[in-house]
Amino acid sequence: MGVNFHFDVVELKAVSQPLMTIEKDSGHGPEDKKRHPEQFDVEVITSPVDLDDTFYAKLHSIRGSIPHAVSDEQAMMNLIKAVIGTGILSLPEAFRNSGLWFACALVVFTNLINVLCIRKMVKCAHKICKKSGRSAVDYGEMGELAVNLGPKRFRRYASTFREMINGMLYLLQFGSCSVYFIFIAENIRQAVDPHGTLPIVAYIAFVLPVEMVLCSIRQLKWLSIPSTLANIVYVVAFAIVFYYFPSWQRLPAIQTPERWPLAFGSIMFAFSSAGTILPIENRCKTPARLLHWNGVINTSYWIITILSTAVGFYGYIKYGDDCQGSITLNLPDEPLAKAVKVMVALTITLSFPLQFYSPMEVISAILKRRIKSSKKYLFAEYICRFALVLLTFMLAALVPRLALTGATLAFLFPPIIDILTEYSPDRNTGWLITKNLLIILFGMSGLIAGTV
Repeated sequence: MGVNFHFDVVELKAVSQPLMTIEKDSGHGPEDKKRHPEQFDVEVITSPVDLDDTFYAKLHSIRGSIPHAVSDEQAMMNLIKAVIGTGILSLPEAFRNSGLWFACALVVFTNLINVLCIRKMVKCAHKICKKSGRSAVDYGEMGELAVNLGPKRFRRYASTFREMINGMLYLLQFGSCSVYFIFIAENIRQAVDPHGTLPIVAYIAFVLPVEMVLCSIRQLKWLSIPSTLANIVYVVAFAIVFYYFPSWQRLPAIQTPERWPLAFGSIMFAFSSAGTILPIENRCKTPARLLHWNGVINTSYWIITILSTAVGFYGYIKYGDDCQGSITLNLPDEPLAKAVKVMVALTITLSFPLQFYSPMEVISAILKRRIKSSKKYLFAEYICRFALVLLTFMLAALVPRLALTGATLAFLFPPIIDILTEYSPDRNTGWLITKNLLIILFGMSGLIAGTV
């Protein structure tokens, strides 16, 4: 994570910049060596820059030497699992609220805008790395540097912008973890105790120690293992769910407009990955490949779009106006359906540490700056991890809808950062501002929809 990595000294010459030194992540926390300073004694670039092969060759050289860096395949498994969580199971209800064919168009369109914003985030992160001479930045650092390297009149708001992004990140990711607790517990209870003999909090408490163990995994590379396992189990679970679906009935192609906001908010929440994309990018051996036409981002979202549209479409066809908040709640009380609920609970259990990883990276960076001893740092980090898992457990029943923060992180901040990164008074930026304002308007619509 940007300057918060602990590096052995290597040299990076960002294109058009003088030589500078950055540190190579050892993965063991702070040491007694001199850490990378917050301010660099190099000439940073404040004008727009282009990303070329020379820059990426040097960036790949540094990223490839980082311990526990992830491959493209591992990045894809993590990204797919980060997106396909509890939200996709609520899409039949979103189809009910928007209409069969209108919902299909809305899912595809929302995902296209989402992919555009995710690509903006990654590309802006790379350009900010080139401008500032860093090898990686987290979401908050990217926002702060975008303001600091952008127009002068906005620079005094840089730290405020960073704290705003980090605050939204904490709210979304930890809130998602709390939702996961409820979802896992509810599905386990329906599978093993359909009459509700024990309260839901008992099942949440049963899941708590499992999540504490999983959240002890500190490296994204190793999180790709439970992510891959969760994706495989999800495919099996969806195959069984589709077994129950074929039951055609005449349904409205489009619902009345007053029901659209409910669908819009649900769809936005289902596909939000803004909080996890940069932690994944920061650990990629070859970050340039994320942006290829057939790279990690595009391929992952095509898979996600096809699967989610199918779940929403066929789930609505099967259950019509009886669709519940999660399609698993509509399944009959029989062994095969109960097996699906257990499998879905397992996949969300394995997904929990991936949602937890992103804000924990930011918190770990703060601990690294304040604790110099490696042993004390590791002790403090694990205490913090366990305490935060316990906090999400206690807040599980109190979390509101998350479309508000998801829309803000995914559709509002990336266009703002893109404008700050690309703006130049020396060239025509009318189209740059117009297209980003349209995305912001789309995000604001989702933000409002998430509060109704």
